[in-house]
Amino acid sequence: MRILGLQTNGNIASAISGGQVDAAVQSTSGVFALVNPGKAKVLGWVGDELGNRQTAFTFTTGAMAKDHPEIVRRFLDSFRKAGAAWDRAFMDATGQRQDQPEAEKMIGFVAATLSLPPDAIAKGIGYFDPEARLNLADLQDLLDWLSQQGMIKTKMAATALIDSRFALTVE
Repeated sequence: MRILGLQTNGNIASAISGGQVDAAVQSTSGVFALVNPGKAKVLGWVGDELGNRQTAFTFTTGAMAKDHPEIVRRFLDSFRKAGAAWDRAFMDATGQRQDQPEAEKMIGFVAATLSLPPDAIAKGIGYFDPEARLNLADLQDLLDWLSQQGMIKTKMAATALIDSRFALTVE
């Protein structure tokens, strides 16, 4: 087995549909854009293996956080506003998945931005914490697994990766 760093969802989709790789991990919307026209088959879902856990995290370099904290803060403020807008578009007042009046507009915007069909976006609506909070327990589980697999050389604490000036956490 050879592992390739393809960097973007578009590159992953191109490698799968062009037969350059035999398997890949892809965003849900990207999966449906490949599966619907028959260019790929779903082997499994990350959630089937990991359960209801946070699997995506936002990182920056230490230099960026140190030298440009206002840029980091403004980025995260905008990211949180976008997460809250996403939540309002796809969740009801009780936190259950239910399209709201803005859902179609949000799907159209994301589809245009990612150059994917709107139906692929609609089928792959994911949950994003509206406050972009970081689940420390889930991050620690991921770090422990990466260490056990030999993918990182030393065991580390999730809290060591967090800059409390910027991160909102949930435990």
